[in-house]
Amino acid sequence: MRAVAPPPPTRRRFGLVWHELDYVVEKITYWLYERRDRLAAARYHERLKGLVRRIGQNRVAIIGNLARALLAEMEGDTRGAIRHRERQLKAIERYFVRHTDRRWEDKLVLYSERSYVLYGRLGELYAESGQLDRGILALERYKRLCREHRVRFHNEPVLRGLRRRKSHESNKSNT
Repeated sequence: MRAVAPPPPTRRRFGLVWHELDYVVEKITYWLYERRDRLAAARYHERLKGLVRRIGQNRVAIIGNLARALLAEMEGDTRGAIRHRERQLKAIERYFVRHTDRRWEDKLVLYSERSYVLYGRLGELYAESGQLDRGILALERYKRLCREHRVRFHNEPVLRGLRRRKSHESNKSNT
């Protein structure tokens, strides 16, 4: 049995709205994906909604798109969650392209480590909406990006699962 990680530490003071947004996203991500406790994650819903409103329409910010994707997912808007996760992926790709020197390596690893669950979720969201090919494509693109920048790709089990499901559906339709 796998040991459950403790929740992120509680913080009460933030220098910028972006710091608070990062904190709330971390809390929701922990409760929603690590502990699979939607009720505990829901405690942060209104706070996340207010923070997203405060940051405005900044569509290039990685954390902003991540927050919008979480918000859409919590509200049952699968299409919106997919749209914002795609924007988040594009923003991360732009970040990787711009910052290829060694001093940014720690930040690249941090984004990979913190967001691998969310990219796995993107694949799952596509699958839930009947778009297996797009889910596989998004994860393959992220895998290629991780390989190019020597960052560990954590979503191999999710990618294999989507491929197996596609293969099963193809075999089913051929019979």
